[in-house]
Amino acid sequence: MEIRKKDSNDQAEDYLDEFVISLGSRPKIRTDAITGILDLLEWRYQLAESVIFHPTKLCASAMLDRAIFELYGEGVNNNIEASNFFNFGDDEFLSYAIQDAKKRDDNNAKSALKLLLALSRRQLYEGLYTRFFGALPADVRSEITNYFSKTSFNKRAEEDKKTAAKNRLSVLYNLEKDFDLEQGSLAMYCPNPEMNKKIAKVKIAYGNDVLPLDEYEDKHTDQLTGGHLKAQINRFSRLWRIHFVIDKKVKDKIKKECPEKLDCLRLVIDKLVLHHTEDDEKTLDVGYTIAKVISQYEKIELLPREEVQEKLAAWKNSSATNTYRPGILCIREYFKKHE
Repeated sequence: MEIRKKDSNDQAEDYLDEFVISLGSRPKIRTDAITGILDLLEWRYQLAESVIFHPTKLCASAMLDRAIFELYGEGVNNNIEASNFFNFGDDEFLSYAIQDAKKRDDNNAKSALKLLLALSRRQLYEGLYTRFFGALPADVRSEITNYFSKTSFNKRAEEDKKTAAKNRLSVLYNLEKDFDLEQGSLAMYCPNPEMNKKIAKVKIAYGNDVLPLDEYEDKHTDQLTGGHLKAQINRFSRLWRIHFVIDKKVKDKIKKECPEKLDCLRLVIDKLVLHHTEDDEKTLDVGYTIAKVISQYEKIELLPREEVQEKLAAWKNSSATNTYRPGILCIREYFKKHE
């Protein structure tokens, strides 16, 4: 491990010394250092597989994600800095956030309080719907991650993260309205698609090159790791999944009173929220089919298909609150509204 000084003539704004792992230079390459990096990546993968992506941990992450965004919204980062949240332990943080939520009387704070209290009592929500990397076509995965976990490695990164958090929360609100659930009954986990690749980004110094290891391997056709690094990065990618959870009491009540409601909720998430449809399926047709089932057990009247089509045409390119995503109507928009 070395600190490499950049050329003193370099006047770039990001002028910094660099931490690197030195691999020597030809022909005296430090193969043991490469093995060490790959071992660290393997250990990180094992930790991710058994702990970081454990269903219980994903559930808690989803609940906390929603609670914090509902409580602090776009100002969450400023609030964390001002309150020195980074100095808090888990219990201290939850206590602080719970007290903040109790001071407010709006629906967002009530929803956040419901989630935070459940976390503090370890009354975790239960799995409702999960899709793994391999179960989704590449184009659907790309749509999902772009909308629900936007990530960019530039000055827009924070803005993108907030937009993704808003999108997640908007979908959860709409699902709760559509299926008459108390606000805060659902939560969602959708991780960064670039998750857990940090070690592959470690800077190496080999000869005159100083580059992140993955970039060096791309540039030099896997010269150092013989393809091992790329294979391991692909394994990390396959840990990705999108996960929806539901309050256990709410789930048990639905199962007792109307099991079809849970089935329809999962179908709406799969077909409309995630747009996971077959090639010849149209979201309007899929939505209408699901709405027919709901109309039977809820005893509510469907709108004529033409009226639903008109709504869709009017909102196709908008960010209307009655759409799951632009161009995909919420299921409640398929029904007649009665005064």
